[in-house]
Amino acid sequence: MTGAAEGMRDSLLINTNNYEQIANAIKQAIHMPLEEQIQRNKVLQKRLKRYNVEKWAQDFMSALKKTRETRIASKSIKISSKILQDIIDAYKSSKKTHSLFRL
Repeated sequence: MTGAAEGMRDSLLINTNNYEQIANAIKQAIHMPLEEQIQRNKVLQKRLKRYNVEKWAQDFMSALKKTRETRIASKSIKISSKILQDIIDAYKSSKKTHSLFRL
């Protein structure tokens, strides 16, 4: 819902689980001047023409691909016990140590 709401700023946004908000939005729409209704509708229709289902699907697939690439790039690997021991030995022999990493 958040993603859709971001692109529909000229609509009357409500929480569908909040009946008072729904009632207030209906009241606001009923009492809204015709000129304001027309202006809001123009903006929303223009947005819908630009951001149709094909554009949404393209954006969704791009975001999905980017997420996959990020996951692959940040994938952690398990180090071997020899490498771990080398790191521990190097740390222990270091003259500069931090208490946070004390072994």
